[in-house]
Amino acid sequence: MSHAQESGVASLSKAKVKYDVIHVIHMKKDLHAIRGLDEEIYMKFKEKAITEGMTVGEALNLAMKDWVKGGSKKEELNPKNLLNAKPFDWGSGTERTSEEVDKILYGNKK
Repeated sequence: MSHAQESGVASLSKAKVKYDVIHVIHMKKDLHAIRGLDEEIYMKFKEKAITEGMTVGEALNLAMKDWVKGGSKKEELNPKNLLNAKPFDWGSGTERTSEEVDKILYGNKK
């Protein structure tokens, strides 16, 4: 180990290090690392694949084919969709939630 590597190890042990979750996928002879995967979603995906009797690779291929075939894009936010929102009951004890939120946002106006 070089001196630079040793000093890097020492500084890592003193500092808090943020770890990125990297999942590696093996395709034929190529190895692909995917950054930015949500760990919780990946674990649920893996669990579902196992439940369905598939490997993660098979399930990922299926999901990617479906997504590519559908041609879907990220859903664009449209403020007009707010007008289509339907009211729903938040349960007992939440009858005055809107007024409480208004009080927090706008203060006590009398």
